[in-house]
Amino acid sequence: MIKITFDNNSLNTAQKFLTVSPLKVRKAASNAIGRTVTSMRSKVSKHIRQTYTARASSIKGTIVAKGPTRDKLQGTIRASGSPLNLTHFRLLPNPMSIIKLYKTGRKPKRRKRPMRVQIKKRGVTASVPGLFIQKSSRSGYAGPMHRYTKTAYPIRIPYGPSVPQMFGSEDVLSTFTPESERYLNKRFLHEIQRQFAEVKQ
Repeated sequence: MIKITFDNNSLNTAQKFLTVSPLKVRKAASNAIGRTVTSMRSKVSKHIRQTYTARASSIKGTIVAKGPTRDKLQGTIRASGSPLNLTHFRLLPNPMSIIKLYKTGRKPKRRKRPMRVQIKKRGVTASVPGLFIQKSSRSGYAGPMHRYTKTAYPIRIPYGPSVPQMFGSEDVLSTFTPESERYLNKRFLHEIQRQFAEVKQ
């Protein structure tokens, strides 16, 4: 969890104008918070797509921004969702072509080499022994399965990180915590000027 606050310059400015019009200061703060969470939501989503190999469709809609209300001058950016199946990331060979064969009743050729997985775009593409694509005759599931022992069973469905995990990674937080704070304070000073410029007019 990260907390973004107004800096001393913004607080001093707010204190200066509070005696003139507390409602306009509150309005300026509310507008600044709303603009900040909307802007940062878009940037965080883009950064995750640039950092991880997960498809945009896997991330879209999982990150939600909520602006301030009449009672609370605060905003939140929240990510939701369970760990993503490995088909959402980069798999070699492409699992979708194999899954299509199963759906048409055909079976792909047996691979001699292990499948490879890449989670981060700048990360390594790692070989995963025991990873294969197959359709389950029981459940109808078609996708990656992992045989992690020398015996035929047990088999598990492998997963990568969830969107909340990617959102909460050190890489994302270290990038957007200071950026969000700078944006918030810059926007607040702009909103203060705009609100009180209207008073003078």
